[in-house]
Amino acid sequence: MSCRYKNECPSYSGWCEGPKPDFSKCVQFLITAYENTKKQLDECRDDREKQVSKKVVRKIQKEDIMIGRIKFAKGTKSYWCPNCDKAITGTDHHCRYCGQKIEF
Repeated sequence: MSCRYKNECPSYSGWCEGPKPDFSKCVQFLITAYENTKKQLDECRDDREKQVSKKVVRKIQKEDIMIGRIKFAKGTKSYWCPNCDKAITGTDHHCRYCGQKIEF
């Protein structure tokens, strides 16, 4: 049996092959490989979820606030990203902060 990680394993020397393979030295490498793969899958899932449109959150301001250089007076309607809760404009198709696809 040949080790499938021998090209990636930093400590590969053949000790995990043979009639009595010793995989005890592989444990840390395999745990790290698993964690990296899980992290990549989680990132892919998060990126995919951002491509599904979500409705914007419409808020009526209860007090005067400044967002960037724009002043929103009390009673003004404003739009907020449903994912990161940052202000967005009425012409955005994606949140400029987190990339979430939005619909009005």
